[in-house]
Amino acid sequence: AYSAGLLIGSALGALSIAQNMPQWLDFAIVGAGTAVCGVVATRFIPRDGSLHNAAHDHTGITVPVATPEQRRAVWREPRTLGLAGIALAFVLAEYAAATWLPIYLVSGGMSAEAGAVGFTCFAVAMAVGRLFGGFVVERVSRPLLLTLLGVICVSGIVLVMLMDVVGLVFLGATLWGLGASLGYPLVSSALAEDPLLSPARIRVLLVFMNTAILSVGPALGAIGQAFGLMAAVAIPGALLVVASSATRVARPLRPEQYASRTALAEDPVT
Repeated sequence: AYSAGLLIGSALGALSIAQNMPQWLDFAIVGAGTAVCGVVATRFIPRDGSLHNAAHDHTGITVPVATPEQRRAVWREPRTLGLAGIALAFVLAEYAAATWLPIYLVSGGMSAEAGAVGFTCFAVAMAVGRLFGGFVVERVSRPLLLTLLGVICVSGIVLVMLMDVVGLVFLGATLWGLGASLGYPLVSSALAEDPLLSPARIRVLLVFMNTAILSVGPALGAIGQAFGLMAAVAIPGALLVVASSATRVARPLRPEQYASRTALAEDPVT
């Protein structure tokens, strides 16, 4: 749904530019649409927060709950931190494109309409990757797929950076989006393998992800102001190169690494 919204928004953005819509009107429509969708969507969220509490569970099975010490310990796990770092690189690449790709294309000499079309290519590739990527995920190992995605994304970034040399900017934007599409979902599934500690590990991932989202705009903007937008665009690519070389941490957990199984063995009643 996120990728579909990104795709629809980028297409409407290109259309509004082509129709010379004032920017204040564009922002007003986006704000009003967001408010309406938010009000409507929240009416479908269950309001009984205790539906899944133990008091409503009649299965007779007690599910182990991680202790505070176990939840804090995930911040010291090399696998968790490594996976979160990989996700950081992919999220940074995604939001760098969402924030700076149209600006980079226009500053490189393209028209505003063409810049919006370039971003739409990125958004289409993101949506296609997340919609149909499951077929690939079922057939390719997670570490190998993360490496391939990193290579594809870096290739797209390089083609965009060389827009004045090779002229394959739309292909580059497409590869950028396709490569960035499955990095975060794959890391999420890797961190969610152990039911006992998956909430704590996903929390680590969210901290890294939100750090990337909040920092990518101002940080890359400052770098672009000081050294040029090409340097700012190159940073996500460099981080992806590092992340692609460390994807072995995404291998599935071995049976003895599941904390939930250890907890069940220590408490036969459950």
